[in-house]
Amino acid sequence: MKKNLIVCGSSGRMGSCICELAAESGVWKTVFSSNRQHPLKEMIQKGDVTIDFTLPEATAEHLALAIQYQKPIVIGTTGHAPLLQAALE
Repeated sequence: MKKNLIVCGSSGRMGSCICELAAESGVWKTVFSSNRQHPLKEMIQKGDVTIDFTLPEATAEHLALAIQYQKPIVIGTTGHAPLLQAALE
């Protein structure tokens, strides 16, 4: 049974690479690619896990949604302000 994957920042280098690897894996099915036109809040309930490779400004919202819906999130975004870094930890 495939796991449902949500990729935030799928149009970037890392996000598009993750989508390709997920498709090749046979384990993951990318069910949603989040971007500014299609925010994560529209689909987070459909995913088993979210991978975030966006901008630090978006990561805070993605983390809050993952906590709200009790969904695991992998954050690959860098450059967070100290306050957000503390929240992530």
